[in-house]
Parts: sequence; structure tokens; C-alpha cells
Amino acid sequence: MVINTNQNAVEATSTFQKSHAAMNRSIARLSTGSKIVQPSDDVAGLSNSEKMLAQGSRIEAARVNIQNAVSLTQTADGFLSSMNDVLNRMSELSVLAQDVTKSAGDQALYNTEFEKLKEHLRDVIGNGDNGTDGDPNWNMGSTDPSGSFNGIV
Repeated sequence: MVINTNQNAVEATSTFQKSHAAMNRSIARLSTGSKIVQPSDDVAGLSNSEKMLAQGSRIEAARVNIQNAVSLTQTADGFLSSMNDVLNRMSELSVLAQDVTKSAGDQALYNTEFEKLKEHLRDVIGNGDNGTDGDPNWNMGSTDPSGSFNGIV
């Protein structure tokens, strides 16, 4: 028994299949708008792309950290400004209480207001109503100005 093969037909079929696969890859690239449809299309390009995406994520996290630090600073500024107002009023009351033209009743009222303001300061600072956990040094666990927290960007 003799088996005849048509070598030209086999080669034509092989060429057609390769062309068909290349056309499918081109259509996939065109339809997605992406140069890399499969990792095997451009391994180095995919690696660079993933590296840049990771870097972008780290930059976004650093941006969020910086925005949080700005918000904390604004909160601290508002708190310290209100405490400054209280301290200024206490200073004013101290000067008013030393005025010799004021009656004993006026001086008692100044002293009462002064004591209430002093108590208010102690309560606010001691209860952590200053926007932190009660730490008067405003230490939030990070002294690194790079935007990282505990070594993590």
C-alpha cells in the first residue's frame, strides 16, 4: 500500500495557520488598543509597564500620606489657634485683675473666669481633644519626611 502526500498542500495549510494566528493577534491588539495583549507579546515591555504601575501606586500612596499630614497640620493649627485665644484671654484677665481701680467683686469675677479657662485648657489637653491621642508632642508615629510610614511608602 502506498500513501501519497501532497507536500504543497501541507505547506500551504501550515502557512495559512500561521497567517491566521498572526491576524488574530493583530485584531486583538487593535480591538483592545493595547500593544501587549498577552505577556508573550512583549515580555520586557510588560515588565516595564508593571514596574511603572507599581511606582504610580507608591506615588499615589505617598500623595495620600502627604494630604493626611496636611490635614493633621491644619487640625493642629486650628486647635493651637483656639488655645492661643484662651491664653490671650487669660493674660488679659490677669492684667485686668491687677488694676487698682477695680473692685473686689470685679477681681473675683476675673479670677473665676481665669480659673474656668485654666480648667478648660487642662480638660482639652488631657482628653486628647486636640486631634491626637493625647500626646502633647503631636507624635503620630513617623518622623520620616519622605511620605513613608514605618518604612512603608
